[in-house]
Amino acid sequence: MKLQWLTLGIDGQIEYVSPEGFATGRMIAVQIKSGPSFFQESQGDWVFYPEEKHRFYWERFPLPVLIIIHNPETNLSYWQDARQVLRVAKSTDAKGIIIPKSNVLQSTGAQTLFKGFAVIDQDFMSVEEVLNYLIKAKSNNASFPVSYFNLFCSGLTNICRSLYFGMDVAITVAGVRLENGNYPTLRLFFVQSGIDCT
Repeated sequence: MKLQWLTLGIDGQIEYVSPEGFATGRMIAVQIKSGPSFFQESQGDWVFYPEEKHRFYWERFPLPVLIIIHNPETNLSYWQDARQVLRVAKSTDAKGIIIPKSNVLQSTGAQTLFKGFAVIDQDFMSVEEVLNYLIKAKSNNASFPVSYFNLFCSGLTNICRSLYFGMDVAITVAGVRLENGNYPTLRLFFVQSGIDCT
């Protein structure tokens, strides 16, 4: 048997550990580059130019991806959320990822590093709170009468063990609601599921 080493563009993962020392399962992926060749300046910040295969991979990665560039001469490392930058085209400098000089890894606390990636100091919502939020959160567009609850229920598959979401679900739910006079949320779910709710 022959083993082959593949470099896919992720060097490791960082997991948030609570102040009490408990692993939380909240993780971010990291890609680390070291050396002066990675320190190119653009408008007062650093800019990193990833290969196209890495841009594609990071943009679609299921976890946030931090690009970290390390300067061995100063022993300082700088970071940026590469996945987010790649998903928001106007945040890019041509094909580059802007890394603010203020994002010094050595002086960045966990709260800042994980902000936007994972809720750290908040408890999980109860099932009742989640359902209440899903039902109340609705589109403000009258021609698109859809709530998050509609989307969630309509996306359940595999005897409710899996959740599918695509624009086809949103369009179908909006179309059915418009066609049928904007059924109340639960009634629509029952009608779409073929359940007699009369």
